[in-house]
Amino acid sequence: MALGAWWIEAGCSEPLPRYKGKPEACRRIAEALSFPPGCSAGDDALDAFIAYRLGELLLGRGACSVGSSQAGGYVMPRCSATDQLLVALAAPEEQ
Repeated sequence: MALGAWWIEAGCSEPLPRYKGKPEACRRIAEALSFPPGCSAGDDALDAFIAYRLGELLLGRGACSVGSSQAGGYVMPRCSATDQLLVALAAPEEQ
């Protein structure tokens, strides 16, 4: 989810590639988001960097928790894409 927010925030025109088991997709994502080159090694490296970066941002208040302790949640980067998600989650459901 956080990766998708960064993808939107970066203004990438193509849909976020499915990257599990696809090193070329990992390379494209890492390059598009200016992640370190090591993230291109594969999906485990990309996932590890995302988790590390989110933890680092959370400690510096550059990320927030979305969800609840009862239902579960995500750590998301503070950006306009996350803001849009928070607005959508707060909107009453259409019946």
